[in-house]
Amino acid sequence: MNKQQCCQQCENDENVLVCVKCTQGLCEECFKQFGGQDFEALCPVCQMLSVFRQTQVEICEACADIHESEQEEMECLYKSMNLMKEKMNQLFLVGQQRLKRVELLKQQIQINENEINMIKAQTQIL
Repeated sequence: MNKQQCCQQCENDENVLVCVKCTQGLCEECFKQFGGQDFEALCPVCQMLSVFRQTQVEICEACADIHESEQEEMECLYKSMNLMKEKMNQLFLVGQQRLKRVELLKQQIQINENEINMIKAQTQIL
């Protein structure tokens, strides 16, 4: 059996749809289990929404180029989101450090106020 003509999930070889990115084959039942609808499903290999085609249909070069550019765009967006996430985490850590510093300053102010009150009390006694 050809890799593209067999479902890699359950070994079924009937009505197999193939991922246009990685040639992962899925039978109709497995395709539906991965959210398959309108020839799109979550590919278990690519780990992203992918277009599936019937095994006997060859994808034209222009469509493959469009699909590849869309995939590159998605990868770029994913990297951008990860960079934003890292920046947000850094800002969160800076915020946490500032909150700790504010708490320490509040404690120091309280200590200073207590010392001032003690000195005032001592001067009133004298």
